[in-house]
This record gives sequence, structure tokens and C-alpha cells, in this order.
Amino acid sequence: MPVREPAAELADAVTAVPGVTRLAPVPEPPTGRTSRWLAQAVRIKDADDPPSQHIRVQLATAEDHRALDVARAVRTAVAGAAEGDAPGPVTVTVLVTAVEPAGAPPA
Repeated sequence: MPVREPAAELADAVTAVPGVTRLAPVPEPPTGRTSRWLAQAVRIKDADDPPSQHIRVQLATAEDHRALDVARAVRTAVAGAAEGDAPGPVTVTVLVTAVEPAGAPPA
């Protein structure tokens, strides 16, 4: 069985939350390490001192769900899914980048 990337596992946790219509990353400008624009819906950053992990999620919600409630549910789901593999405490930031009509097909 192939090994899945941690971000893919967390993406599954995100999309399983009611009210999430899709992962919806916003491209970010190049940094000193790359000349490409990056768009990652789930970004994981590990820190060494002290050991910890921060996860940022970008998503779209359905208009018939309260965005704040969806974001809180996603934060809880992602933190729970990440706890076993994290080097220490896990923090999660959820950014709602779009609110879409209820029942709209995924973009």
C-alpha cells in the first residue's frame, strides 16, 4: 500500500467536515527560496525549539453553513488528525477563501 503525504491525510479530514465545499488555496508570491508562485491548500510547518507543528488550511464553504462554525470544525478535525504524528503541540489556522452557493458543483 503506498504511503500518503501528511498533507493529503489532513486534506481528507478537511473535506469530510460538513460545509466544506473544496480546498481553495490562494497563490502566494515567490519567497527567497523559490521563484514560483505557490498554492497549497494545506501547509504544514514543523518547529524545533520548542517542538511543535503549525498547520494552515485554505478552503471554501457552502453559503448555507456558517463559515465560523465550519472553520472551527475544520480546526478541531485537523488538530485531531495531526496529533499522532506531530513533534509537539499542534496549532491550526483556517482561512476561508470563498463562500459558494449551496449545492454548487466543485470547482
